[in-house]
Amino acid sequence: MPETRLGVALEDIRAQSGFEAALLIDRTGSVLASTHAPESSPESLEVLLQVALHAAGRAESGKSVAGESEFFDWESRRVVCRWFQARKPGVLVVLVPKGKSYKWAVNRLVRELQRLIGTA
Repeated sequence: MPETRLGVALEDIRAQSGFEAALLIDRTGSVLASTHAPESSPESLEVLLQVALHAAGRAESGKSVAGESEFFDWESRRVVCRWFQARKPGVLVVLVPKGKSYKWAVNRLVRELQRLIGTA
């Protein structure tokens, strides 16, 4: 994926927060930016993409698309899926290592994405 301001911001905040991976897609399922730690497995990244696509599919089917969902994988990592509103709304999915907090960093990511993409 070409390096963009969006990708650079996503990588900076992912690395500072200690997240294993972060993925951003728009409501149609197009990947806007993604980043991951070198040790991330391809399977973990595929799961994040599937979670994001499932969430985006809710928007396409006319279902409610607000808020945040979280669950844990088999390795006790937290998968957080957050809708964000911007000129081009979408879904942010992050993979948070066991024991890491994430709320502040995800909120920061959403604010930065809104700034870079533009508000509605």
